[in-house]
Amino acid sequence: MEESENLSFGEVPERYCSEDNLDDFFRSFKHFGLRARQELTRAERYCEYLSCLTITMTSSGRISEAAEILNYHNQQEMLEGLRRVIKRSIRQTDVASGFDENRIALLLVETPRNGAKALSNRLQENIQNFLLSNVASEEDWKVSFTIVSFPDNVNTKDDFLGQLDGLASGPEAQPL
Repeated sequence: MEESENLSFGEVPERYCSEDNLDDFFRSFKHFGLRARQELTRAERYCEYLSCLTITMTSSGRISEAAEILNYHNQQEMLEGLRRVIKRSIRQTDVASGFDENRIALLLVETPRNGAKALSNRLQENIQNFLLSNVASEEDWKVSFTIVSFPDNVNTKDDFLGQLDGLASGPEAQPL
């Protein structure tokens, strides 16, 4: 018998009760995209703001060599450490995707464009400090941010989703 069969209405399966497990769910870009659509519908219905901040990190070289990474065993572990730094910088209601190569997206609920810009300024400093502490060639890294906000710089849900799709498939984020 499945776990869900023993649950009464409104109960959540134990495996999703932890904030960490729910956070793991949104690391998938598919699930992150579904959540973005849901939040966009809510923002439109209740006349609220919604922003998506995409952080793209590029390096003049690859950090695949273990000697380049100071406090982690490999690049994946380093990116997980960076994701934790980013998660500590956002509100609990905001959603962070997982890293896709060198890119991570943040869904900022009830946040206008200027709020997303303020967050990007804070994150710029936090990310640079993280790289300085954990990567031997920190000066070779460029961190760029792209913000899409509803209804600030897009008029319709389709415009917002179209820009998100462009961010997900584009080669590199455009500076603000």
